[in-house]
Amino acid sequence: MARKLCTFVLTALALVPLLVLGRAQASDFSYTYLGGGYFNYSPSGGGSGSGPFLDGSYNFQSTNRYLSHMNILADYSHTSYGGGISGNNYDIGLGGHFGLRSFPHLNILVRVLYLHEEVSVSTPFGSASASENGLGFAGGVRWQPLRRVEFDGLLEHDDYGCTGCNSYTTLGAQGQYYFTPHFTGLVGITVGDDSYGNLFRIGIRYYF
Repeated sequence: MARKLCTFVLTALALVPLLVLGRAQASDFSYTYLGGGYFNYSPSGGGSGSGPFLDGSYNFQSTNRYLSHMNILADYSHTSYGGGISGNNYDIGLGGHFGLRSFPHLNILVRVLYLHEEVSVSTPFGSASASENGLGFAGGVRWQPLRRVEFDGLLEHDDYGCTGCNSYTTLGAQGQYYFTPHFTGLVGITVGDDSYGNLFRIGIRYYF
């Protein structure tokens, strides 16, 4: 556990030099938001689960050229599989974002996440639960080709780093429509390798 936390901190600090690339171009996007919605998850082993999710982000408000390109991320989801089986996922991490002079409506994204996963089973004969922790590393883009339309893409690798635990790589795509300059509706899909499956979600988000 301590080794994972140390790796998380060191990796987060390693993002700082990368953000130097973005200091010449400030971001036109907001990275402070709250959102939520509903998702359906189909694991690679068959079956499916669904439930609510909540996510949020806070961008550091600073004149410092490094901190202004960094944000804290948090995500929670609860999955009900039926048959007394359910799961909870908690993710928290640090993100970096920077723009490019030649592409003013495009941002490059990097993230490092600390992951916590819980699974519980409840039957008339008793109940049991298990949990595991891991690290996630991601990179992607955020693109707004039209005033009210945004597309996001993210490649992520999650590693729980313990015997018998899951490690997988996923590719996510998400579209957002801006009903107002602050309020959006979103639809997203995530597909993964053989150890993950796929996930579909729909929700809303408010940008501050």
